[in-house]
Amino acid sequence: MSEKTSGRAAALLVGIAPFIYFFPAARGQLVLCPDDGWLTNLPLRMTVAREILGAHLPLWNPYIFSGFPLLGAAQAGILLPLNWGFLILSAPVAMNLAVLSTYALAGVGAYLFARRSGANVFGSVITGLVWQWSGFFVAHIGHTNMIQAASLLPWILWAIDGYAVTGRRSRALLLAILVALQTFAGHPQALAYSLLLAATYAACMALNNRILRLRYLGAIAMLAAGLALGAVQILPILELAHNSLRAEVTYGFFTSLSLPPKFLLTFFAPYLFGGGDGGFFTAPYTGPPFYGEYAGYVGITTLILAITAPLIKRDAQTKFWSVVALVCFALALGQFWPFGLYRAIFHIPLLNLFRVPARHLMEVDFALAILAGRAVSAVPLAQNRKRVAALTLVVSVGVLVVTCLSVTALRPSTFRVEQGTFMSALRAPEIFLPVILAVAGSVTLWIFVRGWQAGRVLLFVIVAIDLCMWGQSSGWRLSPSRDSILWQEPPAMSFLRQREGDERQFRVLSLLPPPDPNVSYAASRLGITEEVLTLQPNTYMMHGIQNAAGYDTFGLERYSRLADDMKLWGDLTDPERTLTHGREFDVLNVRYLIAKHFAADTSRWQPVTQLGDISIYENLRALPRAWLTTSVVQLPEDALLKAIRTEKFADGQTWDPLRTALMDAPLQMNFGGEDVERKAEVIRYEPNRIELRTECAVSSVLVLSENHYSGWRAFVDGKLVPTLRVNYNLRGAALSPGDHGISFVYRPKSVLFGLVISLFTAIVLLAWLLRRPDSLKNPLTVTL
Repeated sequence: MSEKTSGRAAALLVGIAPFIYFFPAARGQLVLCPDDGWLTNLPLRMTVAREILGAHLPLWNPYIFSGFPLLGAAQAGILLPLNWGFLILSAPVAMNLAVLSTYALAGVGAYLFARRSGANVFGSVITGLVWQWSGFFVAHIGHTNMIQAASLLPWILWAIDGYAVTGRRSRALLLAILVALQTFAGHPQALAYSLLLAATYAACMALNNRILRLRYLGAIAMLAAGLALGAVQILPILELAHNSLRAEVTYGFFTSLSLPPKFLLTFFAPYLFGGGDGGFFTAPYTGPPFYGEYAGYVGITTLILAITAPLIKRDAQTKFWSVVALVCFALALGQFWPFGLYRAIFHIPLLNLFRVPARHLMEVDFALAILAGRAVSAVPLAQNRKRVAALTLVVSVGVLVVTCLSVTALRPSTFRVEQGTFMSALRAPEIFLPVILAVAGSVTLWIFVRGWQAGRVLLFVIVAIDLCMWGQSSGWRLSPSRDSILWQEPPAMSFLRQREGDERQFRVLSLLPPPDPNVSYAASRLGITEEVLTLQPNTYMMHGIQNAAGYDTFGLERYSRLADDMKLWGDLTDPERTLTHGREFDVLNVRYLIAKHFAADTSRWQPVTQLGDISIYENLRALPRAWLTTSVVQLPEDALLKAIRTEKFADGQTWDPLRTALMDAPLQMNFGGEDVERKAEVIRYEPNRIELRTECAVSSVLVLSENHYSGWRAFVDGKLVPTLRVNYNLRGAALSPGDHGISFVYRPKSVLFGLVISLFTAIVLLAWLLRRPDSLKNPLTVTL
């Protein structure tokens, strides 16, 4: 078999590996959306598909937080082709296709980059396999947009080398397109970390290679061009970030979910703190919350190879990836740096925008995968096999010793073996299995390094088994099945739909308990039951019902303050006060409260039905979706918010929201003061457009129970008028006496300007590509 044919076969093997690894999903038994996958990523993608199929641009999401940017929130990955299957396929099939394709893309990209950077076919296969089955990639399977962004990291690096070694403009254009696609995946943190790594890689290669220096520096410029291509996504993200709860990042927020140093031991014994799915590995999780954020296991054999790589192959690539592994692991430690030194990182632009330092494990796992492949490739070329064998043996013994210490002397005290006996330890695979794998990996590497014929096959098998023993017991196994109730409408939503009939202008508020920090999210411990589906706010968007709560990584700062300082996951700060005395959710058009074990004030919340432990209450004080007021009171923001929360002004007078609008800016308008008959009716409601008809004999202010947000424009009788912010964060418009037709249209400048920048960049790049033919100077391409 020729090298070209074997290379293609190897790439195909890596590409189909995810369909074998996730075989229950490939055959349709499971749908790969555990945890955040079904909590937010799946509902968002279904909502986008519904809007597009309904001939609406997917710009605004009316189903969470009383209205929220859809394109700006980015998580739906609207512009990424991997998610377009939702337009033509059922949601379960489309979700599996998106996730499986992501893992295939990641593996093939890592394989191609390893080949181009000097690894042989077998070493590149090892790299591709380790990357797509790594702890980071598998543990974050529920973060669909994160893994989709991470899957493009090796492709960007591959394109950088491709442009550097060929100088072809088409390769430069491909690099820019790949960066834009990574932007469209919708995870700014993974994008930022990837591009920082890619830019550093190009700069280091430029310093190392004088001949190709200008091309590598040109590749950095193409990274910037790729961001310009993605401006149609980036500008809406920046706009939302400016108005979100993350507008001001504190050091505590920045360092939240830092990797505890003791979790270094999980690179040798991955379930040392528990956290398996309860099948083979049954030990309860005893580490810090959200184990999946700390998972970086790449296999013990991979670890031996990665440590050995810089000892047997000291070229620039190997040195670079060794430094990346060490530096990014240090960054992952976050707040655990001694003497508070991590505060220096807090002042570095771009890096200081994101929390969860542990997510630097993305770069760590990728670097380890690359190093393992380079070590495998270096062995057959070694001039002194005995030296290589000796170094491999020393590293193997060292890793074996550390593994043994990890499960014995260094084992956390919270992991207890019954009576401390040897036989009880044998019943805990979390303890004995890492030692077995370390021994097996060491023996296999010895066989491989000695050049025995079966070495490659054995090494491939042990690496795959090692990774599978961890990954096949992780949370993806608890993904929803095809016959899960997730794909059915919960009884509470069916009840509301039947009760309201064709009336769509109402909201619900699902009151969910706050997340338990003691619960392990290593696996989907949050079972998909009717109760959970009824209380989780984002599931309502799957069925077209609007919720005043929601779950999103950004949130809106002003809306959060209005809605009882609502958390990003929809939890209220003081529900007892808000739902007893406050008017916040009355002005937000919340007609129904859905809660479990809620002591309701029946003078306000009338019970309408009981579904198991879930109660549904009707809000007797709910206001309509739109109404007219005939007076305005201007107040400072804090006083305004207090009036909404207490229904009282500072002088003790009662605030009537149907009569008086509250504003924090002056409104030059004369009101008659009479309590006249007035009418406001929504006649057309679409995600990006709301049309109303009003009647009032005096001047009035239209109050629309929708979030005020940049990009919403008001038209009265076809003429553009200022969009008012009333009642702290609702949308409004000033009206003269008489009958009017009003339209609110969402035309965000961030999207328009972003689109202009993206199109202009595309035109410039195409013109540059077509200006004259490529000149091929000393191409150094690696044949696949």
